[in-house]
Amino acid sequence: MFEFLLLNGLLFFEPDGMPAGSSGDGGNQPPAAPSTESEPAYLSQLSPELREKSKDYFAEHLKLNDLANAYVTAKDSLKRAIIIPDKDKATPEERSAFFKKMGIPESVTGYGEFEGEKENADFAKFVKEQSLKQGLTKSQSTALWNALKASAGEELKEREAALKKQESDLPQQLQELYGNDKGKADAAISRNKAFWVRLGNEELLKALNNAGFLSNPAFVDFVASVEGQLGDNKLMLGSGGVSKPRSVGRMGSNYHPDFLKEAGA
Repeated sequence: MFEFLLLNGLLFFEPDGMPAGSSGDGGNQPPAAPSTESEPAYLSQLSPELREKSKDYFAEHLKLNDLANAYVTAKDSLKRAIIIPDKDKATPEERSAFFKKMGIPESVTGYGEFEGEKENADFAKFVKEQSLKQGLTKSQSTALWNALKASAGEELKEREAALKKQESDLPQQLQELYGNDKGKADAAISRNKAFWVRLGNEELLKALNNAGFLSNPAFVDFVASVEGQLGDNKLMLGSGGVSKPRSVGRMGSNYHPDFLKEAGA
């Protein structure tokens, strides 16, 4: 720095060899003005086009060491960067490398097995297919599954609670439907039970119960009226529809139970 000031005429000596102004007389020269240099010296080594194109960038790195450090940092960052392949021009290898770097499976099997998947196989398959379609990583897909499963579980609990309440409220609702006639309400419930025994279709019974029909006053009233009309009639309901009892003495290998009873068979 001393040589720089001396060579550029910014530092002078008094006759006694001391720097100008050190004797207390103020010296013969005014103080040096602050440097207004805003361009780095290395710009002279660059082409005019490059200097003009990137002058703002170079102005942020006045020293060559600063520029070199910025270059090295940018190159290291680029190594860790994820380049999105061109959707039209990318090769299968480039797409595969991109998916691998992003952690996105190339097929639904790459998502592995979700917790509780066996009990909900179809739904799990749907979640995986949608995850692949939306470009979700394995961890994101798992998080989505867990969130949906938790939501479905809460919804199921609420539904079960609502059905239980509906079942407990049924006797009172039927009683109100029959003008506060408790005996008629109890009879309707009894006829309902008899009807479903007559029907003998557990799958249908379960489906109707899950849908809330078996605890719906209007539906129970309807079934009770049907069972009331059937009464002691030995009409049997099955998956094949309604079948009437065969007449006594019907020809064939299958005889009506009453005929067999009367015949002593």
